[in-house]
Amino acid sequence: MITTLIRSIKIDNFLRISQWNANGLQSHTEEIQLFLNQNCIDIFLTSETHFTNKNYFCIPKYKLYYTNHPDGTAHGGTATLTQETIENNELLK
Repeated sequence: MITTLIRSIKIDNFLRISQWNANGLQSHTEEIQLFLNQNCIDIFLTSETHFTNKNYFCIPKYKLYYTNHPDGTAHGGTATLTQETIENNELLK
């Protein structure tokens, strides 16, 4: 179950951040959505997303930032889900 794999920290009673090594994020969408909602997670950091340019991933009320592995195949990769209520911007490369 996902709750045994995810670590969460609470900072100053205002911000909840969670980190998880997904080993394939797409197949865990419902579990992640449930975890985020039950634990009021503000920012969700993920490694090993295994995304390619063909993936579509969306969690309502969260903005997704991600990087794929440079060779374009389904391994590696990172993602950050940030609640839409938190003001944030992507830095251009």
